Amino acid sequence: MKNQNNKGIALVTTLVLGLIALTFIGALLYMLTNESNTSGITKRYTTALEAAKGTADYVISSLLSEKLICSSPDGSVHCKCTDLNENLNCPDVDGVIANKIVLPPEFRQLGDYSVNVNLLAKEIAKETQDEKVEIYSFQILSSKSTGKEPEKAEIDFVYKVTISLGP
Repeated sequence: MKNQNNKGIALVTTLVLGLIALTFIGALLYMLTNESNTSGITKRYTTALEAAKGTADYVISSLLSEKLICSSPDGSVHCKCTDLNENLNCPDVDGVIANKIVLPPEFRQLGDYSVNVNLLAKEIAKETQDEKVEIYSFQILSSKSTGKEPEKAEIDFVYKVTISLGP
């Protein structure tokens, strides 16, 4: 009699352990399939973000070397961004806002990504006989409209430039 009861318990135990193992494997497969979708979305966004970051590096280096050119939205007025006043007007043209950054052709289109840069504000934080401190606020938009899903990245950043005026 004892032998028959042990066989029943062994069968029930085997079935329960098999069900637990099957549930565990199913959960792992579910996590693997969902994780690959999530990582793919992140990879696309990272690529658009990298295009915007690369353009930000170019904007900063051009601003420091005083080679960054600003223009009006229609492209009729151009001047160096360092020459703009606080109203974002070029020195010789008053009333026309020049807040569009002119990028060289190699930065307007980075692979599949088109990049636009806007100067949001320019403030003179401090001006003495020895130095001048200017603060620039930029917006960089990177987008890709080709492919199955459009991608976008936006970077807004503030950059401080200290200019020595003394000898």
